[in-house]
Amino acid sequence: MKLAARMMAALGLVAVLGSALVAILPAGPVSAAERDRPAQATTVGDRTERIRKAYRIEPDGTLREVTPTAGVAPAAGETYAYVFYPSYESDCWYGEMCIWTGDYYSGWGLIMGGSYASCQGWRFENTVFQDHTWSIWNRVPGGTSSIWDRYADGSYRYTKYARLATGYKHDTRFSLIMDAWTFDPANNCRSLNLGHVDL
Repeated sequence: MKLAARMMAALGLVAVLGSALVAILPAGPVSAAERDRPAQATTVGDRTERIRKAYRIEPDGTLREVTPTAGVAPAAGETYAYVFYPSYESDCWYGEMCIWTGDYYSGWGLIMGGSYASCQGWRFENTVFQDHTWSIWNRVPGGTSSIWDRYADGSYRYTKYARLATGYKHDTRFSLIMDAWTFDPANNCRSLNLGHVDL
């Protein structure tokens, strides 16, 4: 318990008693330069070479694994997740939620992007990302996102433990309990619509 309290204090998180919700202060508005910045040093071709798995949520809601070349430049409105190795900060493009297993945006990367409905996102238990999110960057516009911890009882029940403003970044030892992410602009998600990333 002391370790968890120290972790939360170190991350600048504020525990809200009774709901087990933790709030993270907003990062502020995204500047036009940030939003319109080109794909940093990473090109579409470079991303393709390092994608190990690619997923897409179809318009009818079904989850489909796709070949990396079919998933790198998604059409407008598509919802996707890519698993990269190795992965870098520059892999996280505007409109994506990105997590890494290493400090300073390194190691394995999970890049989640597209057009999300409220309470829609990804779960990643039983992967290298479960309880091992060292770096995170929320570049999803349109409202906050929330991160979730899955109950240890084996059920698919989750506890929301943080909200992240667009632009929020953290580069070292972010979380030892994160198991899922959702787009949550109204902070009212109770029932989650999660695709599953498998590795």
